[in-house]
Amino acid sequence: MPTLQDYCNEHIDALLAYNQANMAWDEYNDEPFIEIPHFAELLDHNIPDTISRGHIIQAFTDENYYLGFVMAMMWGKIDKRRNQIPGNIRTTRAYQAFSSNPEIIDHVLRQVKDLIIAGQYEEAYNGLLGGQFQINGVGESFFTKILCFLSQSLDEPQNLLIYDRWTRLVHLHLMLDNNVNPNGFYTNNKIIKIATVGGVYANNNQRYNAYHHYCNSMAQLAEGILNENDPISPFKLEAYLFGQDIDVDINNNPRYWYKNNFTEEYLPQFL
Repeated sequence: MPTLQDYCNEHIDALLAYNQANMAWDEYNDEPFIEIPHFAELLDHNIPDTISRGHIIQAFTDENYYLGFVMAMMWGKIDKRRNQIPGNIRTTRAYQAFSSNPEIIDHVLRQVKDLIIAGQYEEAYNGLLGGQFQINGVGESFFTKILCFLSQSLDEPQNLLIYDRWTRLVHLHLMLDNNVNPNGFYTNNKIIKIATVGGVYANNNQRYNAYHHYCNSMAQLAEGILNENDPISPFKLEAYLFGQDIDVDINNNPRYWYKNNFTEEYLPQFL
C-alpha cells in the first residue's frame, strides 16, 4: 500500500515549490476582541494585512513576543465561536488568549525559548500544557505553534513542529507506514476520531511522548525523501503536508490524499 514517503517522493517538485498561503485575520478585528485595549492597539499598528509563517518567526526573532503570539493565534484561526460558558462571548479561546497580559506573554515565551535553546523540550511542552507557562485559551494545537515558531527563530532552528488535528493524522499514518503500533499513544476510539472528526489528544500520560515521537518521525521522513538538492527540513515538510483545506484542489492536496488513504488502508483495523 502507498505510504506517506511514497507520496512525497512522487510529489517532490510540488513539495520543494510549496509556500503556504498567507492567512487573513480581519475576522478578529471586531467585537468583542477590540474591546481589549492592548490587543486593539496591536491591530492598529503592528499586524501586516495577511500573516505568513515568516512574519511570526520574524516577530520572535526580534523578541517581540506578544506580537508573535497574537499573529500565531490568528494565523492558526484560534476558535472565536464556541463559548466555554454558554452565552458568554468573552469565554471563547480567542478572547481568553488575546486578553493575556503582554508582559506575562513576554516573560513566559522568553522562558520557553530558553528551555528550547537548552534542549529541554519536555519541560517547555509540559509547562505550556498545564504547568507554569500555561496560557489561557491555548491548548496543544496552538501552543505547539508557539514551540514551532520559537524554535525556527533561533540561530540554529530546532525540530519542534505543530501538532494539531491534521498533523496528528499524519503521525498516525507514519506510525502505521512503519509498523509502529499507535495504541502506545492513542486508544482505538481516539484513532477513529482523529481520522473522522478530530478534537482529541494522546492519552494523558503520553502527551509529550506522542509529540516527541511525531517530531522525530517527521525528521526521519524528511531524511528519506528522494531529493538531489538541499535537504528538506521537517518544518518545510510539515507545512506541505498540512496543505490546504481538504476540499481544495483535491488532485494535488496532500491533506486530501492522506486522509483518504488512511481511511481506506488503515482505519478498518480500528473499527
